[in-house]
Amino acid sequence: MGLFRRKTPSLGAAAPQVPTRSLLSRNHKEDVPCACGYNLRGLSFGTKCPECGRDTRLYWESHVAFNSGQSEEAVSFVLDAVRWLSKRSKGSHIAAVDVCQGVCRVAIGQCGSEPAAREMLSDILGLARSEPIGAIVFALVECGILYAAPEDSPDDFDSLPLWPPSAA
Repeated sequence: MGLFRRKTPSLGAAAPQVPTRSLLSRNHKEDVPCACGYNLRGLSFGTKCPECGRDTRLYWESHVAFNSGQSEEAVSFVLDAVRWLSKRSKGSHIAAVDVCQGVCRVAIGQCGSEPAAREMLSDILGLARSEPIGAIVFALVECGILYAAPEDSPDDFDSLPLWPPSAA
């Protein structure tokens, strides 16, 4: 099963079970300039620029936001949700539906209630549907921050339920 392969929604009380391996890549494939002009390609995500000492995560998130057509805040939120899912599942292969529903779980955790989480995701982050989440995930894959299996596709995120059945 691929990293974001579509499957039947299954997020109950337990996090998705997947094989072990880190979701985050260490070899970024695209040129991303730091504010000082240094090329961040090849640096680990979230490290410091060797020239000026700035955190590289901000530049990568800006690059992904541009490529996905979403806001930097939405990119940061989806990436944090994927990291949370990765830690809970201790592995690399997470279905697209689990990513979408994981985004909602993290939003509920941050907002304290489902109505507040729905408002934050739709009105503030622009993540009211699964397709923008997929655009962010695959922009992260394209620049080498996340891994995907060859059979994974942005189409895996088409018309998926965002909210686990218990939250609908």
